[in-house]
Amino acid sequence: MGELNIFLFGGMRLERGGASDEIRLPRRAQALLAYLLLSAQRYHPRDVLIDVLWPNSDPSSSHNCLNTALWRLRKLLEQDTPAAGANPYVLTNGAGDVGFNWESAAWVDATTFEAEAARVLSIPPGELSAADALSLEHALTLCRHDLLDGFYDDWVLFRREQLRRIQLNGIAHLIQYYSSHKPERAVAWAQRLLEIDPLREEIHRALIRLYLEMGQAPEALRQYERCRALLAAELGAFPMAETRALHLRIIQGMPGPLSTPPPPAALTNIELTQHLTAALRTLEETHRLVQIALAALHDAALSS
Repeated sequence: MGELNIFLFGGMRLERGGASDEIRLPRRAQALLAYLLLSAQRYHPRDVLIDVLWPNSDPSSSHNCLNTALWRLRKLLEQDTPAAGANPYVLTNGAGDVGFNWESAAWVDATTFEAEAARVLSIPPGELSAADALSLEHALTLCRHDLLDGFYDDWVLFRREQLRRIQLNGIAHLIQYYSSHKPERAVAWAQRLLEIDPLREEIHRALIRLYLEMGQAPEALRQYERCRALLAAELGAFPMAETRALHLRIIQGMPGPLSTPPPPAALTNIELTQHLTAALRTLEETHRLVQIALAALHDAALSS
C-alpha cells in the first residue's frame, strides 16, 4: 500500500498512514475523486466533469461546485504531507483539465484489483502458475463489497457492473485452474461464485462434476437438487439436458437404493411437508429418467 490508501469497494474510505488517520471527504468531493480514479483517461475537461457530477445545475453554479470540490479535495489530501505541492495527488494541466496523479504515493483497491485480474485473466487456465492463482485470489479479496456502495450515478453503476463481471470471470478462472490442481479449492470458489450469481447453471454443473470426481456422489446429488429447485423457483425452468445427464450419471453410479435421511426432530410439520415434497420431486424425476433409459434400451434391442 502507499502513503495514501483509497478504498472504493464498499463506501469510499481514505487512510493516510494507517486506519488511525482517516480522511473524511464531503460527498461531492468523494464523487469527484472516484471519477478521476475510475475513468480511463488521465485528464478530464472541466465541462465533462460538470456534466457527469452536476448534471442538473445551472452553468454558473456547477462551475462553482466543481471549484469548491477541487479546493476541498486538494486541501484534505495534501495537508500535513512533507511533499505538499511538490507531488500533488490532483493535477491540472495547461488547459485547465483535471486528473489524478498516478505517480503519487497512492494505492487504490479498485485499480489494483482491475490491473491484477486483467493480467491473470490474459493467461489461459492451463498455463497459470500457482503464483498467478494466488495473486488472483489475493486480488479477489479486495472486492468483497460493491463498488462505491451508496452511490447510484449512471457512471458508477456502469463501472460497478464492469468490475462485477471481472470478479465473476476471475472466480471462474480459478475454478478451471484448481479443478486440475486442488479440487477442494475449486469447490470453495464455485460455492463463492454461486453466492454472488446463483443462477449460473454451468457453475452448478462444474460443482456437481467436482463432487463426483472427489467421490462425493451424495453431495453431487444434493447440488443437483439445489440447482433444480432454484431454477424452478426463480425462472420456472428445468435444468438443461447436460445438467440432467449429470443427474442420471449420479443415479447410475450410486450403489444401493436412494434414500432420504430422516429430518431433524426439531422440524415443524410445514418443514417436514416441504422436505417430503422435494424428495417426491426427486423420485419423480428419477423415475422419469429411468423410464426414458429403459425405453431407449428396448428400442436398441428391437433394432439389433
